[in-house]
Amino acid sequence: MNTEHEDNLEQSFNSYIVTENIMVRMRDGTRLATDIYYPETDDQKSLITFPCLLQRTPYGKSSGERPDEAEFFAKHGYVVVIQDCRGRYDSEGGFTKYTDEGKDGYDVLAWIGKQSWSNGHVGSYGLSYAAHTQAAMASLEPPNLRCMWLDCGGFSDAFLSGCRNNGAFELRQLTWAFREAFESREVQNNPQKKLEMSKLDPHEMFLNLPWESPNSPLRWAPDYEKYLLNIWEEEQFTDYWEQIGLSISSHLNNFSDIPQTHLGGWYDTYAKSTTDNYLQLSKTKNGPINLIMGPWTHGGRSCPMRGCRFGSCSSSYWESISRLQPSQINFL
Repeated sequence: MNTEHEDNLEQSFNSYIVTENIMVRMRDGTRLATDIYYPETDDQKSLITFPCLLQRTPYGKSSGERPDEAEFFAKHGYVVVIQDCRGRYDSEGGFTKYTDEGKDGYDVLAWIGKQSWSNGHVGSYGLSYAAHTQAAMASLEPPNLRCMWLDCGGFSDAFLSGCRNNGAFELRQLTWAFREAFESREVQNNPQKKLEMSKLDPHEMFLNLPWESPNSPLRWAPDYEKYLLNIWEEEQFTDYWEQIGLSISSHLNNFSDIPQTHLGGWYDTYAKSTTDNYLQLSKTKNGPINLIMGPWTHGGRSCPMRGCRFGSCSSSYWESISRLQPSQINFL
C-alpha cells in the first residue's frame, strides 16, 4: 500500500485501542455492528491518519482469532475494521448468504474513507466467508480499496464450484445452513424455535431430501431457508448465478485491478475457485495477482496426511499464520 504512511512497515506501536459495536449505516438504512482497532499514539486527538484494514465476517467480529490478528496489525500501524455481516450477531437486517455482501462492503469502504483516522487507503483480508465478502465488494470496483488478501474463498463461479459442482448441488451447503440457522439470533432468542430445531436429527434430515418449503428443517429460520432453497432450485445456469457474490467470472470488467493474493489449499473445497481466480485475473488485471497454494485444507495449515509430512511451514495452523503475517504486512 503505497501511501505517505508506508514507513509504518518498520514501525511498531506498544499498544492499541478498541472501540466496539459502532453501528455503521448502509445505503438502505440498515446498521452493521463494527469493531475498530487503532494504534495507540501519544496524542489520540492528533491529526495522524493511518492506512486501514477491513474484514467482514458472519462468524462474529469478536470471536476466534480475529482480535489477535487485529492486535497484530494495529501494533504495526494500521486501523483494523472488523464488521459483522448483515443479519449476523450484532448487525441489523436479515441474512442472505453471499449476495448482500457486495453493496455492504462497498458502503463500509466508503465510510472508512471519510473517517478522521483514515488516510483513505484500505486493504482487505480474511478467510473463507471473509474472502467471499472481499470478492463481492471488489466486483463493484470500490474507489478506495487498495489491495486484498483472499484466503480460501471468493467464488470464481459458484455454479461450477462452491454452491453447486458442475451443476450438482453441494450438500455441505445444507449442513452450513442448518448449523448457522440454529446459532442465529433469530433462533437463539426464540425459545420455541430453539426447542424445535434442537429436536431435529441431522441424519433423518438427510434421509428426507429434497427439502421443500414450508416443511423444511429450516422453516424456523426463514432467511436461511430462502437462500438455501434458492441455490437448491436453481439447477440450470441462469442469471441467478451471475449475481455479485456468486461469480467473479461474470464481473471481471468491474473487478478491482489492485494488488491481491489468493491463498488456498490443495485439499480445500475452494481449491478450484482459488486457482481459477488466479488464472483469469492474472490474464485480465495488472495487479500484481499472486497465488499461494499449499498442502492444506480449508483454513487448516496442518499436515501430515497419511504419514506424509509437508515441511515445517505446514506443521501447524498457528505456526503458518505467524510465518505468513509478515508477508501479509509487506504486501499491504
